[in-house]
Amino acid sequence: MIYKLSYSPEFRAEIIQSVGNIRLFLGSNSPRRAEILKILGLNFEKNIPDIDENIDLKKLPSDYAQKLAVKKAMAVEAEGKGVIIAADTIVVLGEKIINKPENNEDATEMLKTLSGKTHSVITAVALRKTGSEKAVYGYSESRVKFHNLPSEKIRKYVNSGEPFGKAGAYAIQGGGGELVEGYEGELDTIIGFPAMLFKDLITKIKGEV
Repeated sequence: MIYKLSYSPEFRAEIIQSVGNIRLFLGSNSPRRAEILKILGLNFEKNIPDIDENIDLKKLPSDYAQKLAVKKAMAVEAEGKGVIIAADTIVVLGEKIINKPENNEDATEMLKTLSGKTHSVITAVALRKTGSEKAVYGYSESRVKFHNLPSEKIRKYVNSGEPFGKAGAYAIQGGGGELVEGYEGELDTIIGFPAMLFKDLITKIKGEV
């Protein structure tokens, strides 16, 4: 199945109005997050932080994702007045956090682990005004159910190269959609940027002016 993201014209108008004339800096190299911002009709500049993404895995998954999103937001150095956007997406099975695969073997094991099971996808978003030492942040969570995956299907998908750079080793909006039986929650949370959460956070940060 192909999972394609779309928003109503009314929602896009609400987002654009919420942002207003704020200059946006996207602190992420993710093409998926950039694409969602474009779909929403928002202009932005990329300013990618160089950080060590290794943090304490003993935290609750939602806390882990939020802490990393804040860490990314705080690491962005942008010139001029505006708001920095950072995010982090993780896959969670039970209490285990599944991040991005490092190689084919890693991706294969991740997909075997997720096969036939329901897992959570958590995306945290953090916003920070340039020059500020404080961020506003939150997270959104969706649930994804995988088909029972034959070894050959996993092998072909891993060999496609798509799993790399993706939490949980799949992209629901791409070929990874064929692995998915269904989901509950927001599709953009699974892809990596929950628009409703962003709208709430941008409204909140504007209120702190």
